[in-house]
Amino acid sequence: MINENPYDRQRFFFQQAYDSGKTGWPKVGASKVVGIAGEMGLLKTGMRFLEIGCGQGRNLLPPLSSGCHTVGLDSVMAPLIGVRRDPAFSGVSLVNGELFSLPFRRGSFDVVLDFGVLHHMRLEQRKKYPEWIGEILKPSGVFLLGAFSELFQHYPGEKRKRNWIFHRDHYDVFFDQDDFSRVMGPNWKLLHQSEETAGGDLYHYRLGVFTRSESQSYQEF
Repeated sequence: MINENPYDRQRFFFQQAYDSGKTGWPKVGASKVVGIAGEMGLLKTGMRFLEIGCGQGRNLLPPLSSGCHTVGLDSVMAPLIGVRRDPAFSGVSLVNGELFSLPFRRGSFDVVLDFGVLHHMRLEQRKKYPEWIGEILKPSGVFLLGAFSELFQHYPGEKRKRNWIFHRDHYDVFFDQDDFSRVMGPNWKLLHQSEETAGGDLYHYRLGVFTRSESQSYQEF
């Protein structure tokens, strides 16, 4: 893991968003990708589940209710405070930490979820990202990903000439189907890809379930 953090301005942006209560992302109701993982039999009693960038915890309840040892990590403290005060999340472990220096041992988790972190990363970090995820996953572990689709719009009629923008002090990158399928590199296999709209009609996300190429495959549906 590296110890540098090139995203201080982004963290400040998200801190301000939580402090003001003006967040554009979903606050309740788990992403469809978490339900897909459950239907595929990937959330079982005793498994260790981590969400990177857990925010207000909407994706943590399904694995918790499935009997998983559930951990949520976020670089911003504000949403974690709210989760800690909510009795619905009793039993969830919460960590204030950074993707660039994840405070977990190698092979700590059976399932890792990222809904909303990768699409705020520049190319240099995205190239290293599969290695970071691979370090904390067990060899047979599964990675769940939710990231901006190329159909995502911040406002009606938004036009872009490239697949990334710097927007309100944070970086956004958008994935079409082919880019998303390759985002984890050649050592990972995409078991499932789908889409969802969450947080508003303009907010389109691509969803994926990945495992290492050499790992035993699960049934795709």
